[in-house]
Amino acid sequence: MSDAEKRKKRFFSGFTDAAVFLGWAAGLFLAGFLLWSLTQSVRDRSFLRTVNRVLIQRGETRRLRAPLPPPGQRRGAGLPGTWYSLADSAGSADSDGAAFVFSVMGEGIMTPYAAFLGPGGKVDEIVPLSVHAEQFMPRFRKGLMEIFIRRIEAETGTGGGT
Repeated sequence: MSDAEKRKKRFFSGFTDAAVFLGWAAGLFLAGFLLWSLTQSVRDRSFLRTVNRVLIQRGETRRLRAPLPPPGQRRGAGLPGTWYSLADSAGSADSDGAAFVFSVMGEGIMTPYAAFLGPGGKVDEIVPLSVHAEQFMPRFRKGLMEIFIRRIEAETGTGGGT
């Protein structure tokens, strides 16, 4: 075997190792993406049950009914969180309004909140969904909470911008 053939073999052996690695990484990414996207409805229902259980424990009369797409024209461009329709306090499904469930980093811990919106798209109330969120809420700077409220209302098209 000549020197040129040896160099060529070494050169392509590096490519095959890299190709195997890239193929493995792409397959892992694809499997994760498919798992994430195909289980969205299961995750939404589980999250809905969890939030409703917390609302029951807090003595709230409002309940989440079903996940909704973001109401704004900038779908997917707003805050990270999930929109839900509301069932009225009697449990029927004819209630107007929505809820936006989101998390905020508070003292190094993700603190979940639910923002309840009235029929006009304005935030009526923000409810903490964990003990830490409840403890953190008084320390949550008023200006920062107002920014979140404005951004949520902007998603519905009724509030100011960011």
